[in-house]
Amino acid sequence: EKLVYDTARILELLLKAYPDGVSHQNVNGDTPLGVFRLMNEVLRRAAAEDSNKYHPAFAADEWVNTIEELLGRDAGYWRSIRPTEVDDIVADYLADEDGRMKNGLKTFSADEELL
Repeated sequence: EKLVYDTARILELLLKAYPDGVSHQNVNGDTPLGVFRLMNEVLRRAAAEDSNKYHPAFAADEWVNTIEELLGRDAGYWRSIRPTEVDDIVADYLADEDGRMKNGLKTFSADEELL
């Protein structure tokens, strides 16, 4: 079963988790850039697998450009970030206040096939 990601919800949760944008760092010393880059890659690959569920342009370039607009960074800077050491980032920062995952979001490891 393919993972389904609600891009609007992901963006909402990411912005909530990182209210200061790129200046915020999590406990792993990673920046939110890695999370955004990871989401971009997940959505890009999902679009390649099922064009009926995901629009490839939005899942890739427009996703990054939306983040760029909201957080004021250069698109090339976002694209230069590699999604490394992200095993627990999605679970840690996209979970709700009670620690339950919302809207089908799940944690995954950097070595999983999706990446």
